[in-house]
Amino acid sequence: MKNTKIDLSEILKRHLNSSLVGCTVPGEAELASLGLDSMSAINLLLDLEESFEITFPDELLNVDTFRTRSSLEAVISSLLA
Repeated sequence: MKNTKIDLSEILKRHLNSSLVGCTVPGEAELASLGLDSMSAINLLLDLEESFEITFPDELLNVDTFRTRSSLEAVISSLLA
């Protein structure tokens, strides 16, 4: 199984505010406050599905899933299990 914390942080940095380069995305920081908008969320979703070889079911495509890095980690971990 891939290390979701390291991989996810790197993936998030590609889709969030460019000021995060070289930083770790804080687990409880609101992704919207770090620059995640509707278009970047779609691109993030596609990147996550490809990178982790998973598919997000429709019921997980909501604001709670994409609220924080920690919420995404929990969902990805459950999909990888």
